[in-house]
Amino acid sequence: MAELTVAGALKRRIQGVREADGVLTRIASRSATATALGGGLSSLACGLTVVFAALAGVQAVQDGRLSGVTLAVVVLTPLAAFEAVTGLPLAVQYRRRVKHSAERVYAVLDARCRCTSRGPPPPGPRRRSRWRYAG
Repeated sequence: MAELTVAGALKRRIQGVREADGVLTRIASRSATATALGGGLSSLACGLTVVFAALAGVQAVQDGRLSGVTLAVVVLTPLAAFEAVTGLPLAVQYRRRVKHSAERVYAVLDARCRCTSRGPPPPGPRRRSRWRYAG
């Protein structure tokens, strides 16, 4: 921090961090919005299905076409069916993230090497240790 202050780059670095934070916050907000919307729509569809199944089942019980136990099955079956697909909105969101990640990985793997030298790399500088080991 002190080096950045002395070099006069602290304000610019802080502004860069704030911009990056803003971008990441917008990404997280979009992700949370998509998750909430998917969960809300799924719950709404499940609730409406249960209500309509209950209405149809009660009418059938009143007409004598269904027994009370069968009414319970008619009302609880949509709940069981929707429970099986509860995680799908989140799965779609993760699939999209993985797809974008895979595209970035493939872009790196498919990039051409811009190395111009041939052969092994030159040896690094030889550094002497100030520590002496006696054994």
